[in-house]
Formats: sequence, C-alpha cells, structure tokens
Amino acid sequence: KGDVITHVNGKTPKDFIQCTELLGAGPGHEATLAVQRSGERRTLTARMVPLADLIRERLGASAQELTRELADNFGYNPGAGLLIAGVDSGGPVAQADLQPGDLITGIDGQPTPDLLSAAGVLASKKKGELAQLNIVVRRNSAFGQVVHQGNVTVRVR
Repeated sequence: KGDVITHVNGKTPKDFIQCTELLGAGPGHEATLAVQRSGERRTLTARMVPLADLIRERLGASAQELTRELADNFGYNPGAGLLIAGVDSGGPVAQADLQPGDLITGIDGQPTPDLLSAAGVLASKKKGELAQLNIVVRRNSAFGQVVHQGNVTVRVR
C-alpha cells in the first residue's frame, strides 16, 4: 500500500473526486497535503501545473491536441500526435529546428495522442535529461510540400 492522503489544504476528502476538486482549488495551483506514509504523518506542498504548461516548460514549445479541424487544416490524422503551436526562442524544440505546424507523435517511444500522455513522459524527466521526440514535419520545397518522419533528441529544461 502506498501513501494515503488524509487532508488537502486542511480538509478531509470524502472520496477521490472530492480529493481532486480540493487539489484544483488551491491558491496559485498549490496544495498542502497531509499524507500517511508507513505509519508516519507527513505534510507536503504540491504545485499543480496544467499539462500544456508542463510541456512548454520542458520542451520550450506550446502544443495542442490534434482536433478534427486542426488535423484537416494541417493534413494529419486526428489523434496522431500533438501539434506544435508555438516555439520558444532558444528552447529545446527550437534548437532541434522544429516549427509551428510540426507534429510530435511520441516521446521516448511512447505515443503522444494527447497532452496527458506527453506530460506523463516529461514529468519524470529531470532538467538536462534527454528526450527522443518522434516527429512529422512538413516543409515546402521547389517540388511542393515534402513530409519527413523521424526522431530528434532534445535536452529537457
């Protein structure tokens, strides 16, 4: 048996749903947790980070889930990956020469059809660790649009 959360921000949650509601209600996305661990009570502070923010912090790019409309506009299949919507200058994605409109289809071999899957892989990475991004890029050339699939390795921040 793992940790047991006994209080969230001083309140005792009745069930899982109330626990998640209390976690989201903390000021500034922070929550104080009272946890029972191996017979000991511990108090922890947790910072809640929206999934899109975590991805941007780690990769230096804003990403969005590929809706039907976005997929149609960019020529991808819905759910095929995360669309890069913006790139932070000097960030890991920029250093890999990725651009808005490129697609991240996986990280470290794990498919990334949604923000939750990408954030799950990136959350376990420490600053400076490498992440391999599976990507699809479309570039215009003298012969029309060229599609490339491949991998790039970035250092998470």
